[in-house]
Amino acid sequence: MVMSELKEVLDTFDGTRIGSFEIKLNSTRAYIGFLLCIALCAIFIGILIVGIASTFGLVGNTPPQANVTSDSPDGEFGPGEPIQIDASESVDPDGGQLLFDFDLTGDGDIDEDTDDGLIIHEFEDSGDHEVTVTVTDNTGATDTANTTVTVAED
Repeated sequence: MVMSELKEVLDTFDGTRIGSFEIKLNSTRAYIGFLLCIALCAIFIGILIVGIASTFGLVGNTPPQANVTSDSPDGEFGPGEPIQIDASESVDPDGGQLLFDFDLTGDGDIDEDTDDGLIIHEFEDSGDHEVTVTVTDNTGATDTANTTVTVAED
């Protein structure tokens, strides 16, 4: 009798299921799929909440940190020579995009702006020139840094 029952089971086996094994396997797959779905939904909701909170200012913002330097190819600055003014080492601790506004004349007005922090400028007059950069992050927070560029006489 056992042999006939075994033959009946083997005759109906289609390679994908054997009685309760199929139920357990499908239950395990469903459970893993359910847990994966819950985990992904939790991550998505967390990202969404942080994004909304940041957009509306509900999460504290750390202001950017401005840094500015100047350099010329030969180490000396003469009138009319191109001088690289570099604020690209400025950082936003929150990882946001920065905008750079340069005041090259000391009058408080923005003379050049950029989103990469690098400009090339030529000072026509000899003497000390105060260069100020104001760095603004994606929430509007700012920081300012200064450097003095000394242009030698001809």
